[in-house]
Amino acid sequence: MSFESRALGVLERMNVKVGGDRPQDIHVHHPAVYRKVLMGGTLALGDAYVNGEWSANQLDVFFAHIINTPEARSMQGVNTWRIRLASRLMNIQSRARAFMVGEHHYDVGNDIYECMLGDIRAYTCGYRGRGAKTLKQMQFDKHQLICEKLHLTEGQRILDIGCGNGEFMYHALVHGHARQVVGVSVSREQTKLAMQRNKGLSARFRILDYRLLNPVECGQFDRVVSIGMAEHVGCKNFGEYMAAAHRMLRPDGLFLLHTITSNTTQDYGDGWLSRRIFPGGVLPSVATIAKSAEPYFVIEDVHNFGADYDWTLMFWYRNLLDNRRDIEKRYDERFFRMWEYYLLQCAGLFRSRHIQLQQFVLSPNGVSGGYTSVR
Repeated sequence: MSFESRALGVLERMNVKVGGDRPQDIHVHHPAVYRKVLMGGTLALGDAYVNGEWSANQLDVFFAHIINTPEARSMQGVNTWRIRLASRLMNIQSRARAFMVGEHHYDVGNDIYECMLGDIRAYTCGYRGRGAKTLKQMQFDKHQLICEKLHLTEGQRILDIGCGNGEFMYHALVHGHARQVVGVSVSREQTKLAMQRNKGLSARFRILDYRLLNPVECGQFDRVVSIGMAEHVGCKNFGEYMAAAHRMLRPDGLFLLHTITSNTTQDYGDGWLSRRIFPGGVLPSVATIAKSAEPYFVIEDVHNFGADYDWTLMFWYRNLLDNRRDIEKRYDERFFRMWEYYLLQCAGLFRSRHIQLQQFVLSPNGVSGGYTSVR
């Protein structure tokens, strides 16, 4: 049986047609795609899309449609097995590799993020639970939600582990009335944006691996947050991650962890996303987080609003489309297709509930009298 016949059989079982007109249907522009994808799995599938060798009527719908099928779950390919083996044999998120994701992805160019993220340049999931209809309101509400979950009061010091573009820092200082926020990042370009955003405010920045955080140097904090950074920690390092947050936090403090989670515990990342977008990225499971938190924290609250990430990603994608001409002047069509594939694949994964977005509130000793949840 030819590669084409085998691939068409798989697609038929997924209820996807080549050349069809339904949203989940695809179009093949190069016959070599069938062999590449059957042999190379998810990494080859993504690379072939970026190279223009296939397309979909609606890529986000395609992924939401196929992702929970038996065929998709078994589509590993030799490259995924190599990633899995490397993850088991070595620590691919070690200190020596800590800055790799910053250099590869977050430092790619602030202009692309300016085009994509909108007025509030937060590169994490927005929140629709309070009725937001726009990306700007979703991001504002997300930051306000975090302040309220932290029971933030005027005059407190906050540590932001993985501070990104500094948008939460700005919100905490301006709207939450924090006394000072210290941001830690492995991205030099994001730190530049964060410094611009927080100019004139009581914000301090350090380009530093979280494992090197030391309370002797900057004291302990009333609150610790980590928003969209835990995806880069890796299962082998979650104990160190929790230990770092714990030693930087006052005994009566609170730690808010905002992260994408996987429905299953695994020690390796998706073949394409973890190679082309987020080197070494691995989504933790709730079980991984709970186990690693056990020696250090009481889990006070867990909140899943993963469906809101679908909305956030589609807003980002529409912003990219609106700025496509400018983006392709600075980069090229292949670069645009790579980001298109990344955003729409992720939107489909969240829409299918294949992955989640969780916020955890943790305390070192348990909140006296109990923690009051906020939504």
